[in-house]
Amino acid sequence: FDNGKPVDEIIIQLMDKRMFDAEIVGLDEGTDLAILQIEAKDIKAVKVGDSDNVRVGEWVLAIGSPFSANLSHTVTAGIVSHLSKKNIDVGVMKPFASGYKPTEDFISEDVEILTKYSGVHDSVDLINPYFFEIPTSPYEACMKLNREIDISKVVDAYNELESKHDLVIVEGIGGIMTPIMQNYFVSDLISELKLNSIIVTGSKIGSVNHLMLTFEHSRQKNLNFNGFLINQNVSDGYELSSLRQQISRLTGQKVFGAIPYSTPFNLDSYVENFQNFVDLSHLGLENI
Repeated sequence: FDNGKPVDEIIIQLMDKRMFDAEIVGLDEGTDLAILQIEAKDIKAVKVGDSDNVRVGEWVLAIGSPFSANLSHTVTAGIVSHLSKKNIDVGVMKPFASGYKPTEDFISEDVEILTKYSGVHDSVDLINPYFFEIPTSPYEACMKLNREIDISKVVDAYNELESKHDLVIVEGIGGIMTPIMQNYFVSDLISELKLNSIIVTGSKIGSVNHLMLTFEHSRQKNLNFNGFLINQNVSDGYELSSLRQQISRLTGQKVFGAIPYSTPFNLDSYVENFQNFVDLSHLGLENI
């Protein structure tokens, strides 16, 4: 990208100073990662190592993304899928999304996942009023792309969705303090839309610090808060029962579920088994 816009040509320079035209053969739009291919000779293959044997100070190439769909969208997909299967007319919304947009009619992965598991047929503009072609916060995206956000557009879209469905599940972007505009954050949008919020936490060491900061900020903003969900996104880290107990004791709030880590990850399987680990009847959602 050049100032947020796709470039016409990609050139790769190797360590030996040779330069080659590159072709994009794979894309992850949500994180702006790409696989490039070049035609070259005398290229040494990278040896695949054993991550268990890596030591501090060694150079490694990590393949994969910590922002893949199985971390950021799974809980929302599980909730909307379960509600729709109970014949509840559930709407979905992703007010802000970002990533590479290869074509004009491109739909972000976020919206694809939400519409797939909810079964809704609302227009993309209602579900996702703002899409930015660079993976960053709405605030920074607007600065780099010279765009402006009109919050009334988001509010109007939400109100229209709310009028069409029994309830609307809104998926955030980043954390509760992700900036949308100057002095306007995700927490301000939650407050303006009068949403009930659910804090979803991972299980990595350090997650307790993050969730407590989120919880304290939500209290300061007087947000309507329903409870916590744990999404075990690593094989190590906190043990689930211990993390669940910590959250309950530290916050005095309920933890309505803990979804265990699974590998290899499959989103369809995750969504199918979601109700086995989460008690949705206590999440403050009516008519369940």
